Amino acid sequence: MTWAQLLAASDDSLAGLHAIRVSQVLARTLGAGHSVMTVLSSPDRQVPEALIPYRPRVAVGHPGIEIVRAAEQIGADLIVIGRSVRASHGCPRLGTTADSVVRRSNRPCLMIPLGQDRLDHAVVALDGSERGLMVLGCAQEFIRARGGDLEAIHVEPLVRRGNGESASQKSLRILDALGEGRGGNGRAWPLRVLHGDPAECLCGELQGAERDLLVVGARRGGPGGIPESTGVGRTLLYTAPCAVLTVPL
Repeated sequence: MTWAQLLAASDDSLAGLHAIRVSQVLARTLGAGHSVMTVLSSPDRQVPEALIPYRPRVAVGHPGIEIVRAAEQIGADLIVIGRSVRASHGCPRLGTTADSVVRRSNRPCLMIPLGQDRLDHAVVALDGSERGLMVLGCAQEFIRARGGDLEAIHVEPLVRRGNGESASQKSLRILDALGEGRGGNGRAWPLRVLHGDPAECLCGELQGAERDLLVVGARRGGPGGIPESTGVGRTLLYTAPCAVLTVPL
């Protein structure tokens, strides 16, 4: 895929303004066009003063709907949104707007935590399915265009259920895909295979590590919030301590 046009959606919060600045740098690195937008709750509201220097596109309505609509109108390849930080826990938090955009968007979304500006070391979470390899392809294209390194992680359950593919078959499929999409140095990107609960294993890998970006698949639709029983990608979207790039499935 291409990365020719970026759309940064922001309010006047610190996290939103930080996301604009990071997306501007990213656009220059990618050689991409860059637009900023904000959504007002009613027509009589004024554009926040902090956003005026960015000459934002202005929409009125529900942010989760209007941001996705604007991205489609301008043909954006990537939507960039900020993630604030919980004062009590010191970890990134996914707001309702970002959650709504991810559930509606048919294009990748990048959530940037306040205070982070690096995107050099990426981890892509893979389940080994054919559909899930779309996530790997998007991550590879992003790293090739931007620069940096990538590591794939596949988590095998401790107990196999049903009559589906074995974990080893899924791992081999990922290895084949990694070999076909080699990094800039001509070598295949590495794969790590872990065992246990996927969300717990991946969150554990990201804690305290020099990994700046998690790439996950995101299913469109469904209710907001962290799913109670399924949805590893959505759980990671809420709990990852770093920037997250979602790939719509």
